[in-house]
Amino acid sequence: GSQIRTCFLPHVEAKGPCFARALIQKELMRGEEYYFQVDSHFRFVQGWDETLIEQLQACPSPRAVLTTLASAYELPRNHTPGGPDD
Repeated sequence: GSQIRTCFLPHVEAKGPCFARALIQKELMRGEEYYFQVDSHFRFVQGWDETLIEQLQACPSPRAVLTTLASAYELPRNHTPGGPDD
C-alpha cells in the first residue's frame, strides 16, 4: 500500500489549520507508529527522521510529543526556482 494519503477539501470548506489537522487525524491516520505533521515551508537536514526518533526514545513517556517553532528562512537572492536552496 501507499505510504502517502491525501485528503482534498474545497477552499470554501476550509476552516483554518486546527480544523485541517483534526481532519487529517480523523481521515488519514491508520495506526502508524509515528505521526509527523509539518507545514510546507519547513527545511530539513540530512538524518532528521533518525534524530527525531532518537529524541522520542529518550523521553520517559510512551506518549511523548515533540514540538517546535521553526526559525525564519529566506531564499538566497540568486535562488533559481526548482533548484537547491542552500
